[in-house]
Amino acid sequence: MSPEKPQPRHTSSGFRSLFGRFRGNSNKKSTKSADIDLESAKTPRLVKAFVNSLVASQLSDFLSWFLYHDVVELPESPSHWYKAIGSMELRGWIALGAFLAKNPQHGFDLVVLDSICDRLKLPKSLVWECLIQFGDPEKMAWTQVATAIKLAKHHRMTELETLATVQDKLRDLYQIAKRLKPTAGSMFADMLPIIMQRLQDLQKHIITPRVDLLTQGRPRTANSTDIDRNSNESNRITYLYETMQQERQVPLIRYGIFPNPSISPSTSQSSKHSVVGAPIIDEALVNELCQAESTYTVAKLKSENEILRIENDNLNSQVENLTRSNNKFAKKVAMIGRGQPAHYMQQDWSVGPVVRSNSLKTPQVPHAGSRPRSSS
Repeated sequence: MSPEKPQPRHTSSGFRSLFGRFRGNSNKKSTKSADIDLESAKTPRLVKAFVNSLVASQLSDFLSWFLYHDVVELPESPSHWYKAIGSMELRGWIALGAFLAKNPQHGFDLVVLDSICDRLKLPKSLVWECLIQFGDPEKMAWTQVATAIKLAKHHRMTELETLATVQDKLRDLYQIAKRLKPTAGSMFADMLPIIMQRLQDLQKHIITPRVDLLTQGRPRTANSTDIDRNSNESNRITYLYETMQQERQVPLIRYGIFPNPSISPSTSQSSKHSVVGAPIIDEALVNELCQAESTYTVAKLKSENEILRIENDNLNSQVENLTRSNNKFAKKVAMIGRGQPAHYMQQDWSVGPVVRSNSLKTPQVPHAGSRPRSSS
């Protein structure tokens, strides 16, 4: 007996055409969304060109400058802080940091930067963290130690856990610093030994004694000479440690944030060259804009103060309205309590039991006398 041939499956032409149209539309949508994802993840040409032009000494110079103002010394002023980096190079670093913040998985577009980190044996995650911080002016307002302490407080860590977090951060920064190779004879080469010494001093005079005090109840023993010699140094390092946790004034104009619109670049020029990064401006304009930025900051504080005063006046008026309403309500309650309603039971404290009020007592009507019966 021969096996039966499978019968062909018949589908209506209308359903087949409808399914085909739906499938075609879904393919178009998926292709379009994939194109959008690829476009958003695409490395900007500015970032790619800047990374391809990098050399090991250039990265070392930048990180030395970054770490110096992060652990050694706060900048003298916003305008002098970024003067060590040229406008053209600064534009590339900011664009690179902003790109890494949005695209941590960059693929092979930053292969030159990866190879430099590999040759210098730099931990990439820590280098990325520094670059991302530099690309954001809000993050640059705080040092890495200050950021670690703020995060520890946000997560309600104990003092010992906070010290452990800071200790790990200082070790990470030291791992970067000891592997850098800045340009010989440059200011960045002079910064490097100061950075490494400061990181060691923070561990020795701040973190280790405080950890010992919390874990053992007392710091490590030392002779009187060492105590006298280290006391002044510890006080100095403690002051520097507390100072480095203060907020830094970031030169916003280096990031293309112009507080004074009257001297900012024209919108027509910015629209033609709309790229991620800092504007290319000369130092004279930098100083002028820094002055405008300080003026803008004062004006902004005055404006915020005026807004707070208006809100305070509104709250005071609301309190007055509520007080008047409360007084009216209290008067109404008092008026209700003055009159006695019908059948009001008044306590007669002289007798003891509760009696009705005299005005509400039921009148007593005398009953008629009974007639005597007749004897007959």
